[in-house]
Amino acid sequence: MAEFAVHKFEAWRESFQRATTAESLVGLVDKFVRSIPADDMARLPEECREALRDAAMDLSGGAVTLLQAELRAPTSPTRLAVLQELSHTLIAASNRLRQIEMVNSRAAGEASIPKRTRG
Repeated sequence: MAEFAVHKFEAWRESFQRATTAESLVGLVDKFVRSIPADDMARLPEECREALRDAAMDLSGGAVTLLQAELRAPTSPTRLAVLQELSHTLIAASNRLRQIEMVNSRAAGEASIPKRTRG
């Protein structure tokens, strides 16, 4: 886990902010999870591995699971830092998804409002 660098997580969070659709964001989250080396994944608690595998379908749930693991289990400073970065990264993705959905919802609402005719 020592290979994990904060800048890698920051780069993923920045890429999530550039996503303009839910589909592109989900694709980025999937790539993020697949970028985690298998040996590092194996060192995480089982519930964290499951949460990461399912993260593209449940961003908020995955973040909560990682936060709970961070708070619950006494662990090494390195593992704690990785759990924090993983949870913060999923939180960033979840927040971005919420923003995208809000924009889409507003756009759909505006499209359904009839335009006034002048006259």
